Amino acid sequence: MVEALVLTVEHRKDLPQVTTLLIGESETLSYDELQRAISRQLHGKEWTTYPIPKTLTKLGCWLQNLLPGADPFLKPWMIDLSDDHYAFDISRARTLLGWEPHHSLRKSLPKILNELKFDPVCWYQTNNLRANTIPDQ
Repeated sequence: MVEALVLTVEHRKDLPQVTTLLIGESETLSYDELQRAISRQLHGKEWTTYPIPKTLTKLGCWLQNLLPGADPFLKPWMIDLSDDHYAFDISRARTLLGWEPHHSLRKSLPKILNELKFDPVCWYQTNNLRANTIPDQ
């Protein structure tokens, strides 16, 4: 990200006055791919999942948000976005700046998960997460 910003400043005279660039990975993983990769690496097998109609899922999410003291990550509005695919077209950044991403979640995920397995307490602290919000599988 920083490199793309630096390149933008360096190329500012060559860019159109108003330029929109998407900066990110050109390959994105779906929620399903992420879940399966995480479960395989952390638990040695894929978690069993069951499709639930969005209406029922939103109701359950809404009810979970009503529980006293609850602070769930999922919010009902997120359900409608859950199967969206967020692929970036970074061709303008490539063409105008010569920029390419240097990291890939697909390649970095095993290292991230190994760090989690090695020292979970430190991993949660480092990533500003509360371990008690992650359900046991």
